[in-house]
Amino acid sequence: MQRQWTPLLGVVFVVLVVLRLFVTGAGVPDASASGEEVLSYYEENELREVTASLTAVAAAAVLVFFAVHLRRVLRAAAPDDYLPDAVLAGGILVAAALGLAEGLHGALAVDPEYLTPESAKALHVLDQQLIFPTMLGFGVLLLALGLAIVRLRVLPTWLGWAALVLAVACFTPAALFAIVLGLAWLVALSVVLYLRGPARGGVTLPAR
Repeated sequence: MQRQWTPLLGVVFVVLVVLRLFVTGAGVPDASASGEEVLSYYEENELREVTASLTAVAAAAVLVFFAVHLRRVLRAAAPDDYLPDAVLAGGILVAAALGLAEGLHGALAVDPEYLTPESAKALHVLDQQLIFPTMLGFGVLLLALGLAIVRLRVLPTWLGWAALVLAVACFTPAALFAIVLGLAWLVALSVVLYLRGPARGGVTLPAR
């Protein structure tokens, strides 16, 4: 049976997120920067920041399709369980958070000459503080996946327990670190699903 590449969408998502961070680099002003400094930065780096935003939007789209795939995999193991739907909801939440953040970022990057220092400052602060919707999305996604893996035993249980620990951490001051580890966890999940092959959605169904 031909191996499907759909499980590797998780890897593609993480690669795009890393690429977005690489494109932006370390020169973005922090939240304490003045409106004039923000405008100056985006006027000088318009192309780079637009490219970064488009990369993140592409990552959000890929994540939605990956979440759909995960829902399908889990639904094959447990047709009547609510967790596959929760996994899809978590993926959509993360994608929406990324879209919202990049919408604000794009407003700064595309036409900074039409912004006042005050409006640029406000957009920039909002852009910098949108970690909270991302925390929510990643927390829901990892929690649903962790519970599904542990309860349904469709994949190695260590993946499930690791996801649950990271999900809890997403709602603590260590959220940013948890999200970074969560991205690495998604890569591991993608690779495990891919190596399992296409049979029964790439999972081992629990004994009935």
